[in-house]
Amino acid sequence: RGEGHMKALMPMMIESARKRGMAMLVLGGNRQRYNYFGFDNAGITHRFSITGSTVRHALATVNDDDISFSIVTGDKEDGVAFCRGLSESQTVTGVRPQDEYMDIMHSWRSELKLILKDNERIGYVFARSGELVLTDESLLLQVVKKLYRENGGDYTLSVPPYMTERLRIISPVAGGETIGTVEMVN
Repeated sequence: RGEGHMKALMPMMIESARKRGMAMLVLGGNRQRYNYFGFDNAGITHRFSITGSTVRHALATVNDDDISFSIVTGDKEDGVAFCRGLSESQTVTGVRPQDEYMDIMHSWRSELKLILKDNERIGYVFARSGELVLTDESLLLQVVKKLYRENGGDYTLSVPPYMTERLRIISPVAGGETIGTVEMVN
């Protein structure tokens, strides 16, 4: 801190991204810190609280016994390919080059996990529940309940407004909902 590393690295990162053809850069973080580099808040998302009360009451009859998670590592190439393919099929997705994919998906104290139902792949979760992608939205409540139990407590599930099916499913059961900005965009 205070040695000017960010002031040197951010312009290099922005220039590198532009040279790679990226028209928009998105990151999370402190608005005041990244505003100097042309980033500002953009977009909205719904944030749903998943709490002990949610699990005990609203999800009491949801059976999550057949849901499990498996950390995706570089030596599990079929798992990596499944997650990349599912990510790239989304309406909005990040640029994650193949040679950088595993570094990106295991950064910021997060890890990429396959979501399994009866040992069959049904999706992935990255950054606890920040990026949750399923092959079938009807499995959402089972996965949310298992995530609560696996995470060891309360968490927030972010859902962008264009994911109308997910909003329809989670809104009636969540402990609370707020609407806020998504990320910082340049």
